[in-house]
Amino acid sequence: MTKKIFFIFGIIISFCAKAADKSSNDKVKLVPGTPDYETFMNKKDFKETKFAQRSWLLSAIVPTAGQFYNKKYLRASFYLVGFAGLLGGVFYCQNYFAKYSHEGRELGTAKGYAKVRDFFIAGTFLLYGINIIDAYVISKLTSFNVSKNVNVKIVPRSDLNSLDLGMKINFK
Repeated sequence: MTKKIFFIFGIIISFCAKAADKSSNDKVKLVPGTPDYETFMNKKDFKETKFAQRSWLLSAIVPTAGQFYNKKYLRASFYLVGFAGLLGGVFYCQNYFAKYSHEGRELGTAKGYAKVRDFFIAGTFLLYGINIIDAYVISKLTSFNVSKNVNVKIVPRSDLNSLDLGMKINFK
């Protein structure tokens, strides 16, 4: 069972590495020292893309590494606790499944442990995917700039012809 898990993780990591390699080969080659190169390297979009790509790739290789790279330590600790709990559940259920299936007694109990183990494995993969997506989204949002011109005004609204009460929100 653990060989299958490592095999699946290996496939996921190889796909991530191929995607990162393909995206880096599609870029236009610029010669250092030219004005085009300097303006391109100083652009904010280029730095954000490079930062976000590195973040999700780190999380794909080592879970929670992207959160540490983004300096979101509390978020990374929650993911670590989640991975530890789910993987602990997988090994716990696997041990009892092996114990009951080798003894040949209580076949229903052995199947129950196998079913719960499979749910823990599915939860681990789900958390792994959420971890990668979260690392990418958080790295993109770190440079998100909210304009100082955003203004919210909440005004009570009432209509004299009816009994409605409400709230009116204006975004300026």
